[in-house]
Order: sequence, then structure tokens, then C-alpha cells
Amino acid sequence: MLGQDVLAALPGVILLAGALLAGLSRRPARAVGRSLAAQRTACALTAALALIVFFGGRIDGVLFALDRLAAVVALLTAGISLAVQSYARRYMDGDAAIRRFFRDMGLMAGAILTMVTAANALVFAAGWVGSSLALASLVAHRRTWPAARAAARRTALFLGVGDAALVLAALVAVAAFGTADIATMAAEATARAGEPAVLAISALLVVAALAKSAQLPLAGWLPETMTAPTPVSGLMHAGFVNAGGYLLARFADLFVAQPVLMGALFVIGAATALAGSLAMLVQSDVKRALGWSTVGQMGFMVMQCGLGAFAAAIYHLVAHGIFKATLFLGAGSVVQEVRDLDNAPAARVKGPLGVLPAVGFGAAALAVVALPVLVAPATVLSGPGLVLASFALLASLHALVVWTRHPRGLAVALWPGVLAVAVGLLVYLGGTGGMVLLLGATVPPLPATVPVVYVAVPLVFAAALILSWTGVPRPFRGLRDRLYVRLLFAGYRPAGGGHDTFSHRLDAV
Repeated sequence: MLGQDVLAALPGVILLAGALLAGLSRRPARAVGRSLAAQRTACALTAALALIVFFGGRIDGVLFALDRLAAVVALLTAGISLAVQSYARRYMDGDAAIRRFFRDMGLMAGAILTMVTAANALVFAAGWVGSSLALASLVAHRRTWPAARAAARRTALFLGVGDAALVLAALVAVAAFGTADIATMAAEATARAGEPAVLAISALLVVAALAKSAQLPLAGWLPETMTAPTPVSGLMHAGFVNAGGYLLARFADLFVAQPVLMGALFVIGAATALAGSLAMLVQSDVKRALGWSTVGQMGFMVMQCGLGAFAAAIYHLVAHGIFKATLFLGAGSVVQEVRDLDNAPAARVKGPLGVLPAVGFGAAALAVVALPVLVAPATVLSGPGLVLASFALLASLHALVVWTRHPRGLAVALWPGVLAVAVGLLVYLGGTGGMVLLLGATVPPLPATVPVVYVAVPLVFAAALILSWTGVPRPFRGLRDRLYVRLLFAGYRPAGGGHDTFSHRLDAV
């Protein structure tokens, strides 16, 4: 057992040791080198351990363990962390506090890996809380900036709610079940579903997941972290902001036995997805737009958990973590690309070829409707599958509509748009199916049905999309303007901690 513990814990220990050595280094170059060496070693070791788990079986210790679910998230954490720190090597070059920065980055990644590989609830809680403390320090990296200090305080406050809930849940579980082993606790809690202690543990775990993944009403901290250096925003997607999804999947059997909590997760996730998406659309700052986009995407992840589609949620967690980290690291080039598009001459196709875009759009819309059913009929035609497929359909149609408004012209932009949407659908469906096979019995199977009322949620999103395409009717434009201003300044707080008087001026809008 001891050997299994050491093997599963080793990647996280290496990252934590590298972070401490980086902090103790006298020269910045040596600090960066030590941190990156630890990152490379941990990433290679994590990949090797994941292969062992995928092809050999679970690594099972007393304090640490590695099953297929943990291996997937550990690979995400180690891979993104290595990419982000390699990027930060040049991004932070010349920063006076670069040693502290790489120390905190390593501590955050090491704490996340410790949490992911934990088989003991107290170790899990230690990694969970440790990652929050490291992020708060990173958000306050610019110690002389009032905005950074205010954002760090608010981040620590919101995350502290979730951290306290998780620690309390762990302590209550240990007292109720007489063990801190996560697998034993989950089995006991599932068998005793309905008891007051189990209900309290479940509710506390939900609060912890909602706080960590920036869900309503605890979503305000994430946009404020944009005051931190850009690599921090990328690292947050290496198992930190999406840790709520991992927590829900790890204790999935417990939640599935409690339909009320599952319904609450679905409703909160859907509301956060809508609010985050709307706030993202009105932002003029690239990083804040990406931050609100993450809030919305995490809402969709939590909503998938509420549907019982835990494998789909983990696939979403991994895919979103990779592409959103990439978007943050490339945020600096977005402004120039937009300027290039704005200055590009519109392309027009005359003659008979001019009707091809309309034909292509109709064919693409038909393909979007038919493709999910043809590729994965068993999954799509289940209750949760129909709900998720409706969201995929709405997202695909919206992507096509936006793409056809490309500055270079409808005829030029449509065909790449159709191809991109088709490939995206295949990747989503194939990836979700692959994740179901990869995770196997580590998460519950997809339920056959869901409450009929869940269908109302895609209809709300469809109405929002239609309004974005056609415009808001005149009688509601005053409400639209107020909503726009509210969303535009969502998450802003005065750096000095004073009262935000802006909200009191909205009556004049």
C-alpha cells in the first residue's frame, strides 16, 4: 500500500518541492529553471501513471489513489501547467517578483494534483484549500495595485465560502462514517441517503463545487482575477475553476441518489450558463470577456452534472480547459486580428453562384439537426441526451449565423463555417462517447429520463439567441439597455473598497 501511495502522490509532491525550491532560489533564472524542471518531470510521470491506469488498472493507496477519472484530470492539470509555465518564462521576464510568482504557480498546480489524486477526504480538503490560497496570492501578485489587492480579497472571500463548506463536509463525514477514505465514505453515504448527516454532507459539497467553479450566486470572484498576470488565468483552467465538476463527478453516486440536489445543480448551472454568456457578449475587454465565458462554460458543466451526464461533464471540463487556456495565452493577439478583420474589404460573389450560400446554409442546418442522431442515436435519444443535443444544435446554428456575418462576406465565410461546425459536432460527439468508454464504471451511467420541465431551459436559450439575431422589440428596449449596463459592469468593484455609486446611476439609463 505504501508504494501505491508514493506512486500516486509523486507528481504532486514533485510540483510542491519544485515550487518551494523556486521560492528559496536567490537568482530569478535559477528559480524559473527549477520550477520548469519540476513541471516537466511531473508531467512525464503523470503521463506514465495514466498509461498504467488506462491499460493496467487502478493505483490504490491509503491516502492517495489514481483511477481513470483522476488520471484524466491529472493529465489535464500537469499538461496545462507545463504549457502555462513555459509561456510565463518569457511573459514574466524582468518582473521583480518572478521568484514568488513561479513559487505560487507551482504551489497551485501541486495542490490541485494533490486534490485530484487524494483517496482521503482530509488530504482532498488540504489540496482544495491550498490551491485557493495559492490563487489568492497570484491574484495579488501586483502588490502595489489597489485593484489587485481588492480582487485578491474578494477572491479569497468567495473561495473561502467553498473551502469552509468542503472542510466542514469532510469533518462531518469522518464523524458520521468513522473513516476518511473517500471510496468508503461515498459508498456509506449512498447507502444511507436521506439521513440528516448525509443530506448535510451533500449540500456542503454542492456549495463547495459552486464556489470553486464560479456559479451563481458565487460567480463574482472569477472576472476580478483578470487583474492577475495572464498566465494565472490560463493556469486556473488546469483543474482549478473546473474542480467543481471533478468534485461532483467524484461523489456522483451520492448526488444521483438525491434528485432534489440534482435538480438544483441543473437549474443553477443553466442560470449561470445564461448569465455568463450574456455578460461575455457585452464585454469590451478581452480578458474579462474570456473570464465571463468561463463562468458560462462552467455553468454548462454543472448543468451536465445535474442531468446525470457526468462523463459528458468531464469531457467538457477537459476540452474547455485546453482551449480556454490557449485563448488566454493568445489574448494579446486578438486585438490585432480584429483590427485586420475590420479593415478587410468585403467579398461579394455575383451571378448564379450568389445563391450557393443560401443553399449551403440550409444544408448545414439540416446536417446540424441530423448528425447527432446519426452518430450517437442511443445517447442522443435518451432524456439527458436530447437536452444536451438541443444545446449543441443551438450552439451550432448560432455559430453558423455569426460566421455568415463575417466582414469578408457571406459567400467567402460560409463554407469554412459549415466545415468548422461539422468538425466541431463530430469532435464533441466522438469525444463524449470516448470519455464514456474511458471512464467506464468510475462515473454513473447516463439516466434514461429526465423531468419534462428541463426542456424549458433550452427554450429559454433559444429565445435569447433569436433575440440576438433579430433584435429586441421596441417596448422592451429600455429593459434591454438596463440589462446591457448591468452586464457590462458585472463584477466590477471599486479598488479602494469604497461604495460603488455607479449602480445608483442606472435609474437614469
